[in-house]
Amino acid sequence: MERKIKTFFFVCPICGGAKFHKVYGVSIFTVALCRSCGLVCLNPRMDESEYMEKLYKNYRKDLFGGYLAHDVDSKEFYDKPVESRGAKKVFSDLKGYLSREAAILEVGCGVGEALILFKQDGFRNLMGIDPGLKEEHRKSLEELYNIECSNKSLSEFAQEIGGKKKFDCVILDQVVEHFIEPDKDFKILYSLMADGGILYIATPDFYKFDRPFSQFAIPHTFYFSRKTLETLLKKCGFRVERRFDTFLPITQALLARKEETIEAVEYDRGEYDRVLVYLKKNKFLFILFKSKRFTEEVYIKVFGENAYLRARVLLKNAAVAMIKAYRRRRK
Repeated sequence: MERKIKTFFFVCPICGGAKFHKVYGVSIFTVALCRSCGLVCLNPRMDESEYMEKLYKNYRKDLFGGYLAHDVDSKEFYDKPVESRGAKKVFSDLKGYLSREAAILEVGCGVGEALILFKQDGFRNLMGIDPGLKEEHRKSLEELYNIECSNKSLSEFAQEIGGKKKFDCVILDQVVEHFIEPDKDFKILYSLMADGGILYIATPDFYKFDRPFSQFAIPHTFYFSRKTLETLLKKCGFRVERRFDTFLPITQALLARKEETIEAVEYDRGEYDRVLVYLKKNKFLFILFKSKRFTEEVYIKVFGENAYLRARVLLKNAAVAMIKAYRRRRK
């Protein structure tokens, strides 16, 4: 059994910088800060194929156990009204911007709850993609709602569809924080979108983390602030047009429009210092997590990186089981 997971160093997708400050971390989980533009990300990290194989194929099950609806029988699940607050928020934010004929693509569509809400409201041109989508759910979406979904990655989907279809709206709800190379993914989306198309993004906001170290996690490769996300979007040809209120306190949500031309951007050189100040506001947690990472590094030296990754998943599942048991007792 392999003890070592292959990781790669990436240049910053915003400014192209190659100099990073290590905030803390272990070999496969290093939280780094770009010294030029202040972007926070995992670097080095696994490539897309490794993330797909080790995390995203069973991402929801591994990280949340049976807590999410993805583990419910598809017929039973789709026989109920959509309950997801996130899906309802996406629909509410977007419906006034789109005609019923608009072509809508949701990347990371999950079980398709947002797409179902659009369908029930009279939208007809809907598609979704999610590498973790179970085949039974994909079939149910197509048979019950005539919504076509794919369990391919974004790059695979783009290659398959080619230039045959352009989308008026692309939805990324809790997705961009999982991108491996977001500049490349946004450029793919730019090519898939119609002129003047809109991009809806909901993602964690770095500066809303009350305890930032507790929010860092291996599946989240990027931790965008409003500033860094908006700069990256501008670099890739999108202009932020509106920001929305969110029901999740650590989340930001925005609507960006595809521009005809892609202009050069200026990077905020002060973001690096602001991030460091923010991280060190709680010095006790800073020291605690530094100590925790040292312990994890020792574990990796002894047992290997694959064992470490499995242990993290096991602990996450145990925590979720405790939460579920607590909620059952409260009912």
